[in-house]
Formats: sequence, C-alpha cells, structure tokens
Amino acid sequence: MVNRTYVTGIVLILWAAFISSCYWTNFFFPGGRENVVLDEILFGLALVLLSLLSGNRLLTTFRPDSISILDEILFSIGIGLGCLSLSVLLLGLSKLLYTSALVFVLIGFCTIAPTNYQYALRLWTRAKHSHVTFSRSEVLIILLTLLFAIITLANALTPPVARDALIHHLAIPKIYITHHAIVEVPFSAPSYYPPLVEMLYAAALLLSSDISTKVIHFLFYLGSLCLTFSLGKLCLPRRMSLLAVLLFASLPVVSQVASTAYADLTLTFYSLGAVVATLRWFQSNNARWLYLAACMVAFAVGSKYNGLLVLFSLLTIVTGFLIRKKTSFLSLAKTLTFLVLSVILINSVWLGRNYAFTGNPLFPLASEIIGKSWLPDIPQPSAFQIRNAIYGETLWDQVILPWNLSVKTKSTAGYGLDGVANPFYLILLPFFILFVKKSTEIKAIAYFCLLYLLFFWASSSVRIRYLMPILPMIGIITAYTILHLEIKWKPLLLTILLAATFLLNLYWVLNYTSAIDPLCFLTGNESRRDYLCRQIPQYPVFEYINTCLSENAHIMFLYGGKHGNDAYYLDRAYSYDSRDLGYTCKKILNGTDTPEEVHEAFLLRNIDYFLINWKLLEFDFSASLPRQKLLLFREFRRKFLRLEFSHANCHLYRLL
Repeated sequence: MVNRTYVTGIVLILWAAFISSCYWTNFFFPGGRENVVLDEILFGLALVLLSLLSGNRLLTTFRPDSISILDEILFSIGIGLGCLSLSVLLLGLSKLLYTSALVFVLIGFCTIAPTNYQYALRLWTRAKHSHVTFSRSEVLIILLTLLFAIITLANALTPPVARDALIHHLAIPKIYITHHAIVEVPFSAPSYYPPLVEMLYAAALLLSSDISTKVIHFLFYLGSLCLTFSLGKLCLPRRMSLLAVLLFASLPVVSQVASTAYADLTLTFYSLGAVVATLRWFQSNNARWLYLAACMVAFAVGSKYNGLLVLFSLLTIVTGFLIRKKTSFLSLAKTLTFLVLSVILINSVWLGRNYAFTGNPLFPLASEIIGKSWLPDIPQPSAFQIRNAIYGETLWDQVILPWNLSVKTKSTAGYGLDGVANPFYLILLPFFILFVKKSTEIKAIAYFCLLYLLFFWASSSVRIRYLMPILPMIGIITAYTILHLEIKWKPLLLTILLAATFLLNLYWVLNYTSAIDPLCFLTGNESRRDYLCRQIPQYPVFEYINTCLSENAHIMFLYGGKHGNDAYYLDRAYSYDSRDLGYTCKKILNGTDTPEEVHEAFLLRNIDYFLINWKLLEFDFSASLPRQKLLLFREFRRKFLRLEFSHANCHLYRLL
C-alpha cells in the first residue's frame, strides 16, 4: 500500500507547480516585461557550462598532476572561453559572422562536450557527496563576499553605459556584426587591440543582448575570485585565503569595473591562472604545469595589451626561479622561448590580422618604428610628458604613485575615473616588507606584483583598473601579513581595521550603485530608454539619428556624445579620431585657407553630418590652433553647417 504522506507530498508539489506556472504566465513587471534579464543570466550560465565541458577536453591534454577540482573547473572554463573567442574571430575573418554560423560553431562545441560526460558526472558526484564545514569566521567572510557579488551583479544587469564599452568594447563588435566580418576600422585605435573578450561580446550580441556582455565580464569577476582563493591556498590556510578573496571582491574599483562590459577582469582571470600554474610548476617541477601557464598567459595577452606586462613579469619570475635552481643557460633559453612562442602561436590569428591591416602585429604599439604610423604628423611625447601636460604631474607625484592611488578618491590625474581603492593594503605593506618571514610562494607573488607595478609606472594612462591583475595578489599578501604579523593587541587592532575597510568599501560600492540605480530598471519602473536617457543625456540625439537620417548617412564625431566618440548606440556609419579627437579637422584647417576648401575636404571624406560638443571643441581648438584658423572654422560653420538636432550640449549639424 502506498504511503499516504508520500502521495500527499507529490500532490503538493504538482499543485504548487501548477499555481506557480499560472502566476508566472500572468506576471508583469510594473514597467513591462522588457526588463526581465533571466535570458541573459541563463545565456551566461550556458556559456560557462559549455566552456567547462569542452575546455576540459583540451585540459586533459596537459594532464597536470595533483590538480584540485576547483582548479580543474577554472582552467577548463578559461580554455573553453579562449577557444570560443578564437572560433568567433575565425568566423569574422572568414566573413561568416552570422547568427546561423555561430550557432553551428556552438553545436560543434556541444558535440565535443557530451563526450566528456564522465567528467560532468564526476563533478556532480563529488558535489553531491562533499561535506565541507566552515567556521563562523569563514561563514561571515563568505556572506560578505556574496553581498558584494550580488550588488555587483545587480549593477551588471543593466544596459551598458560605461565609457570604454560604448567607444570600443561593444561598438567595434557591433561594426563587425553589421559587416558580418572582421573589417578594418582605421579611425579607431582600439579596434586593433587584443580581441579575446570582444569576440565573446560579439557572440553575446548575436545570440542574446548587450546586457549579456556585462554578464560575461561579471562571470570573469567570479572566476577571478575563485582563482584568488586557489592562489591563496598555495601559501595560506583556507580562512585567510577566503579573506584575501573578500579583500579583492570588496574593492570599489573591482565591483564597479566588474559590472561593465570591459576587459580588465578577463585579463585578471587569465593572469591569476598563469601565476597559479607557474607556482604549481615551481612546486612540482612538472613541465605540464608550465604548458598550462603558457596557455593562460597567452590568453591574458589576447585579452588586453596590458597582458604583455603580465608576460614580462612572468618571464622575469621564471628566469629568477631557474637561475636559483642553477639551470643551464640552454635550458633557461628553451623555457623562455617556449613561453614566448606559445603566446605568439595562440595569438597568431589577431597578430596576423593586425599585420595584414597595418604592417605591425602589435599596432598601435611601436607604430612610430614599424608598420603604419598612427597620426604621423603629431609629436609622440613620452608617458611622463603626457601625464605632466594633461594632469600637471610632477616627478614627485610619479614617485609616490602607489600612495596617491591608495589614499586619493578623486584627483586631477584621473585616479577616480574607474572607482576608488582602499588604504588598508598600504597600512600593512611596510609590516610585510620588514617584519614578516616570507615563504617562497609569497615571495614569487610579491615579486610579480612589484614587476607589474614597475611596468605600469611607465604607462601613459594612470588608472586604478590597469592594476587589476595584481589587486587580488596584493590581497593575498595582505592576508599573509595578517596571519604572520606578531604585534600586541593583534586581534582587536585587525578587527577594527578590517571592519573599517569593509564598511568603507561598502560605502563606495553603494555610492556607485545609487548612481546606477539598477533596481529601478530591473523592477520595470524605468524603461530601457528612460534608463539610457538618465545615464547618457545625449541619447536622444542618437535616437534622432537612427530614426530620422538616411541609412547611408555618415556622421563624424567632433567631441560629440557623452565621452567624445561613444558611438555604440548609433546605427549609422560614423568616424572619429581615437587619440586626438580634433585631429582630422585641425589637419584640414591647417592645410586650407578658405571655408570652401574646408567644405571640399570634408566632402571628399564622404561626411554628411557632424556631431559636436562646442564646449569641448572650442576649448581644444583655442589652445591648439592659431587665431586665423579659428576664424576659418567659424566661417566654415556659418556657411556650410546647418543645425539639425540638439540635446544636452550635443549638436547634430548637416554638412551642406
């Protein structure tokens, strides 16, 4: 006889499922269903699962010894996503960037993934039978990390509005999709940058939506947190590794960047993977870990040019390790050559693309000495000269750069552009250097951070997010210092410092979240258009262009839009000057003498409309052009430009 309680339970489940389905089919957000982002979340999860299973097939070729289940998952996902990006790039170069072609590629990945069903079954079995216990402090750390991750996810589930996303991370893939091919975009320097994450964004735009691109970057944020834990476990107990994760996850700059469609967390993920694999190679002397490290650093270079800093730092660390082992010069040379050749081979597709377009595989880097020159008639000052000219930085400011980046939340040098850091790292740094006995692993991590920072110092752009690859490692160093520091009243002092740190981080994260106000969008109280108009006041100008201008219209940006060339939401052909926004116009003015000649020069460039921010344009032109050329431009404007539409200091002019 069937147990009555069993039958009752089945009936309850079926009845609850029926009621829930009826409720869901009649459920609408206050502003309509357009803000439901479940599809984007499911797309991201499906991408991770597919990358996990297909990537694991390739990971087995490395066969690294004693790999943990967490590392196996993370490395598999990293390899899978890297291979998917390369597949999309090949589609674009083959002029097959269509939804149907991408689906065909994904079907190919799916045929690889099921052959690894035993791995998936093993993962499920281990998860089902795992009985991990956590202490109270560990539970608190995990809950705080989840709090910051949830806030970050909420910010990520909104339409893209961040500067670099609108200028190139999404705008360039959109151009590729429009042409169904990887085409040269000569006016945009970022179009030549390493395209790993942009190819993933192109896949998201083809199959889902632009919110999915932000979900992808958020998933790299989660992967970076997990790899921070894995790296920390090489030199720390579990509780302190979790603390290092929280120190990284809670940083305002990390939370802010993780909610955008950028490339910084992609670079961080692969950089951490490279360091984890390298340290495992140090410990085991198994060359297969070195092969895996080479793969990870290659994907780091493929994510962003800052990945070259990761490569240089890693090469230096490996060189020092092999010299300490008294390895022969021939063996050292072979190892370093292998690492460099692996990076070149894995990135050969986009390096070859750049070479075909410009004659320089790393364009626009070193464009003054190889291949096509970038803005050849403009002097190329050094990085320090640029910072001094734009921000007024002195030599002393550059010397104390780590101090400024740690303690300043707003600066004329742009330290606050991408979020703020926290001074807690700086507080414990002297104690780590002077009073803490260091293991081999923590020394390697510290040297890597120092080398990366020194390379970063030479960068012309000083932004905190450019330090993203070493921020989790600095968190590990901080946790290591907390563990081994011997001082009086240590528990009380560190509790106060940590509490203040996380409260301060939470303040800045919530401050940024209040400006984004994701709940207003997610609950439907604000439509997508209203959200975009609130975040991008110039958005109505883009709407006017997309709806009222001919499909063949060509718009040139002259400090137009919100950031000067943020053209992602524009559905018409456009151009701009990447590095010097008024370069083309000033070049024409300097080479002509009459308004008619200026008019003819623009007509020869097939320009129909200008998008102008007069405040920014006149500020630049008055400082860089002689008075007669300013008068020439104003006369050209009077004779040949007619105002079509204007909103929020963004003016659309028709070229007569």
